[in-house]
Amino acid sequence: MLVVRPERLFPLSQESIDSDQHLIFKGKVIESVYQGETAFAQVSISEDHQLTVRFGTDASARKFLLEPGDSMELGLNRKDIILIPR
Repeated sequence: MLVVRPERLFPLSQESIDSDQHLIFKGKVIESVYQGETAFAQVSISEDHQLTVRFGTDASARKFLLEPGDSMELGLNRKDIILIPR
């Protein structure tokens, strides 16, 4: 089982990212909730799996304020991965 903390995920922009150091997830936004200085989005990455990403709402993060149905790519640094055996 892969455990992912919402604050460890980050929205990807068009800049290239080192895929040797990061896992990349692609999905669609199901829901987004704005909470003042932060927001979070539920992102469906498959029929059975969803991820929650938390991000800032300052000027540099405004490009990531997405609506349900929008496509989104998320990154996760491999150092932040937690695996729990079943």
